[in-house]
Amino acid sequence: MGRVFVLTKQVAFSAEKSEWLSIFAFSMGQFKDIALPLITRGIPVIPLRPKTKIAFLIGWEKLATTDLTQIETWDREYPDANAASVAKAKIGQYWFLELDRPEAGQRIEAETGQRVPDTFRVRSSPGRGHLYWKQNAKSLAMGNIAQNFVKGTGWSARVCDEYVVSPGSWHPTSGRQYETVNTAEIVEAPDWLIDWLISQKLDKKVVQQTIEQGGMIPHGARNVTLASMAGKARHRLHMDEDQLFSYLKDVNRKQCNPPLPEEDIRTIAASIGRYPIKDETILVRGVPMDVRAQQALQPQAEEAPELPVLAQVPYPKFPEWVMNDTSIFEGFVKPVCDVNSRYPEFMWMAAMVILMNFLALKIGVNKKRLITSFFLVNIGMKGRLHKSASIADAMRFFS
Repeated sequence: MGRVFVLTKQVAFSAEKSEWLSIFAFSMGQFKDIALPLITRGIPVIPLRPKTKIAFLIGWEKLATTDLTQIETWDREYPDANAASVAKAKIGQYWFLELDRPEAGQRIEAETGQRVPDTFRVRSSPGRGHLYWKQNAKSLAMGNIAQNFVKGTGWSARVCDEYVVSPGSWHPTSGRQYETVNTAEIVEAPDWLIDWLISQKLDKKVVQQTIEQGGMIPHGARNVTLASMAGKARHRLHMDEDQLFSYLKDVNRKQCNPPLPEEDIRTIAASIGRYPIKDETILVRGVPMDVRAQQALQPQAEEAPELPVLAQVPYPKFPEWVMNDTSIFEGFVKPVCDVNSRYPEFMWMAAMVILMNFLALKIGVNKKRLITSFFLVNIGMKGRLHKSASIADAMRFFS
């Protein structure tokens, strides 16, 4: 899918007094190929993790762009990334109607007696996909509509700072590409369509209250609602997997129309049943509340508290050999620490975590959707670590 470029550069290696030919290869991948047709139409995009629907940039809502320079930068950094089209709540921008079931579009036309007009359309899988619409005052007033809180099933409206996966991206389960099936100009949605979508909204508080009182669970909210109910039963009643399965089967039969398949219920019960039960004991000065209450009824002799004797522990010494002679140390850490009071080990570790997370997006296991993330917790003397400044400096260094 991608285009590969190879650059060569001669560099002198002083320790050996000889010259080496270093070959640096990098790939210009599919991200730009996906993004270009969209930004040409004025649709802001962001990168997604390869072969997933997951946005990984912090603050992606604000980063979504049609700027070609930024697209090319992301293409160099994340050549294998999928892309997402982002809805922006502004006149002249775009919003998306996701149809997640084949019958969703049929139901719209059957209940309104209208035909959905042609507009730019993307297929995610057979019978499912996204309709792109231009924003107007009516769509802005409608706002986002979540699939979990609508009458019927199988659709959602993504109007403000929400996204759909862009055509050309790879579907995480089917392994197929999202496909453009209608290249028509993006038009405004007709009033009758927006009116129908608004009429299908369900108030979240009313839905939740109705469910708690034994009312029907909306079709699109069955999985998330049953998982939530199972979580409460797990922690409050200490139910195991089999008990959760029996409980959810009963709720599914009585409150879901149509009921979920039994294998879905088993999956939810198995997933929730693995979570550890939270200890909800209330402690008062380290003593359970019920024990503390009993102690309060009995006269207690005044005793001086016995203070523990803590041994003096020397401040730990970082193994400097780990970082010495690395390019991060020589090119980033050492020059900074030579002119200020930074702790080099904390600067080096922060930079290494950033580097490893960058590389995690470039390296994969064959036929495995494995995305590794690295985390770092620094513990040291208060006010002496400059953690946030070290991270910000490291990001500038890598840029």
